[in-house]
Amino acid sequence: MERLFASLFKGRGIFFAFLEVGRPWNGTIAWLFSVLGASLVLGTPPTLATIFIMFIVTLLVYMGGSSLNDAFDTDVDSINMPYRPIERGDLTVKNVIYFSLALYLIALVFSAFQSFLYFLTAIFMIITTLIYSSPPLSLKNRGILGNFGLAVGTVFATSYSGAVLVTNNPFVKLNFLVPIISLTMFFTFFCIMKEFKDYKGDNVGKKKTLVITHGIKKASFLNITGTFTFFLISVMTFYYMFKSTLLVFLSTIVLLFLLFFEIIIYKKQEKKLAENAWAFGRFTILLFLLLLLFQFL
Repeated sequence: MERLFASLFKGRGIFFAFLEVGRPWNGTIAWLFSVLGASLVLGTPPTLATIFIMFIVTLLVYMGGSSLNDAFDTDVDSINMPYRPIERGDLTVKNVIYFSLALYLIALVFSAFQSFLYFLTAIFMIITTLIYSSPPLSLKNRGILGNFGLAVGTVFATSYSGAVLVTNNPFVKLNFLVPIISLTMFFTFFCIMKEFKDYKGDNVGKKKTLVITHGIKKASFLNITGTFTFFLISVMTFYYMFKSTLLVFLSTIVLLFLLFFEIIIYKKQEKKLAENAWAFGRFTILLFLLLLLFQFL
């Protein structure tokens, strides 16, 4: 997906270069998790105005984190993704860091106008992106902890922010925690897919990803079994809520697609194939989120 947008945005000016490092197309998933969190505590979808607020804040934080990730990953991205804005010379690392900080600041100001508690959740979301991307922690370089950190930032922190925004209450109930924690764990193992496409650069950069430290076979086993296990747990929690056999049927199709992509990566180690599988996998997650949100209508 990054390669596609690079071909679309390359040579179109600094605005599109900044848009590219922010990856707003991926931020859509984080935004939908925020809407899901709000829907879980309300039992119904939030208002359009609230959805718009979550869209602005969540997307800005995600884009800030994505940009910062690129700024601190140039050594690896020069091998894995030489077509990215920094690597091809359209932006400097300093440009991207300032851009990231500006996005964080705008998100904080916007969230502060909603409520103090929502402002605190925006800080929480920002912290998760900093812990994942930035030294000294840089969880992205620490194996399964990196995948878990990415999942917490993408799933749990955004869902929790949506729940707090609509309730103005920092304490959430089990009907929120159980499905969101299971989805967070599912996303943790699903994100192992990303490591296969980045193997070459991660190896040169001496990152301690699962694929590098434990090998392709063990990483694939964790990827497939973890995805299968926690996806099923997630679906069952939502079935318990909605009693919808259609949800189970469609979710089964989603799971089969995800497992198909993961098995393809294991069977055939090709960078382009891994990139495509990761892109289609994310798109499948997007469809699954829309399916879940549809249950609240």
